[in-house]
Amino acid sequence: MALPESSPPEITLIVPTLNEEGNVAALVAEAAAALAGRRWEIVFADSASDDGTPQAVAAEAAAGRPARLLALPRSASLSAACIAAMESSESRLLAVCDADLQHDLSILPRLLAALDDGAEIAVGSRYVKGGGTGAGLKPHRWLLSRGATLATRLTLGVRLADPMSGYFALRRQTFAAARPNLGGTGFKILLDLILALGRPRLAEVPFVMRARHAGQSKLGMKTLLAALRQLGAGALRRHRLRPAAGRRRAPP
Repeated sequence: MALPESSPPEITLIVPTLNEEGNVAALVAEAAAALAGRRWEIVFADSASDDGTPQAVAAEAAAGRPARLLALPRSASLSAACIAAMESSESRLLAVCDADLQHDLSILPRLLAALDDGAEIAVGSRYVKGGGTGAGLKPHRWLLSRGATLATRLTLGVRLADPMSGYFALRRQTFAAARPNLGGTGFKILLDLILALGRPRLAEVPFVMRARHAGQSKLGMKTLLAALRQLGAGALRRHRLRPAAGRRRAPP
């Protein structure tokens, strides 16, 4: 059910898209089931799709579902698309997932509950007990993903089993704290947020990755290498933002 204009949503689910027409309706339906009884919206942050993605989102909105399109240029990175969508939202809680339905939205309430329990970022994880890649990754892509995950964990210096996940939730105030230090480049907005925040309080909720519902995957060696470049640039940026040795930060 669409929300009245006087009632802002409590939760905004952000979905970066590029040519995902075949997934829009199914994703909205799954979000509606996961968030039943709560005030929510789903924002498709679309990087100039040239298929029918914008029309599919418009059809959902016309049917009374709380879906809207945020039109962005094709040059927008996934991170930049997510940042723009977060800035466009008035919700207290923000979540991000992929458009291909590989992320199981039935665990979304558990991610949101982890925020209420004190986590700054709650991550849907394939690599903790109860999670898995299922049919979601072919063997060569699994190896690429695991290699990138290991390199990321070593560089970030945080206890996070699945730092390459694109499925997570955070509070608006956490995003606001990170925003001045967000690079807005690359394919992994979660990496950008963790680097911007330093060592945030993290929680992981297991899920089993599913096969893509429709369309073609954007994941490949080029994407993973770009994520590692993003990680290196972000780590250097964080190092430059650190106070000089022996100098204490001013109290908050």
